[in-house]
Amino acid sequence: MPAILVLGLPVILTPISAHICPYHTSTLFRPSVMAATGRGWPTEEMNAFLEARKDAYNACRKKKKYRTFFNHTACEWSVEFPIIEELFPGRKFPDLSVDEKKQHAEAWMKRQEQIKDWYRWHCNPRQRTTATSDVLRVQRAMVNIIYEKDRRKKPYEKFAELYPDDVENEYRDACAEENKTGKECLPVWTRVAKSKWKNATPEQVKAVEDALDADEKGKESGDPESVEQKQKLVDSVPGILSAALGPLAQKSGLAFFVTYIGPFPGSGGAVKMRTIQHGEHDDAPVLGEICPDYEQMMLDRVAPYYNLHVRSMCLSIVPCFRR
Repeated sequence: MPAILVLGLPVILTPISAHICPYHTSTLFRPSVMAATGRGWPTEEMNAFLEARKDAYNACRKKKKYRTFFNHTACEWSVEFPIIEELFPGRKFPDLSVDEKKQHAEAWMKRQEQIKDWYRWHCNPRQRTTATSDVLRVQRAMVNIIYEKDRRKKPYEKFAELYPDDVENEYRDACAEENKTGKECLPVWTRVAKSKWKNATPEQVKAVEDALDADEKGKESGDPESVEQKQKLVDSVPGILSAALGPLAQKSGLAFFVTYIGPFPGSGGAVKMRTIQHGEHDDAPVLGEICPDYEQMMLDRVAPYYNLHVRSMCLSIVPCFRR
């Protein structure tokens, strides 16, 4: 049986027709019949095989070049755990039918994807409740509200809102005719709505333009935000600060103590002060526990400034301060 030296390690190769498939892992193929899948697909022996190569995978992470590692691992895996033994126990590759050989090839490609996913899941750092995930949550919702970046609806979208029956009936028929489901239906809806808007009557065009103008004027006139909406803005402050200062504190070694003060709509407009800190260790107490008088001292000094230079600009009556 021939042998070859790969990365300084001898690897015994069996004939390629037996159980070696190309190393590329194109996602164009999806197996109809395959070896074990699901969360617990690796056996104890397979897990031991994968665990033994974690150090080699982690070494590749430094340069983010994994091709050689996965090619080498796939070569060794095919010798250690032949796919044909999982799919067709006791049979030889030449005895398989054309369909069975296709199933074998697809299962092997799927197994290579599983091996990659195993290493990514066990070795790569994953987002949990971190500053990065806070950024993603804040960006899509609260930051758009804070900076008033609500997207203006396009004319065809407003047309579909004003004349839903004109769009929905043709949209459903098109989806059924083209056999589209789920997310595949979105381009169909866009196409139908644009087509309907292009062929809209003069009366419909005027109605859409008037509705868009009314939406724009509604944003410009007054302060349309409700008490609940304003309280959401206040509640978003800790998340925004965490997203901005959390990573900075970790990388720079600095500690941040941020104090903000003002009316809390959810508390009837009562002015309150809050202090948020970043940079301490997870098991460290907050500053307020070590210095109980710290917040009161800050309040005594910050409150008069806020009353004189901020609050007095908006209100003639200054509500009492609460901790």
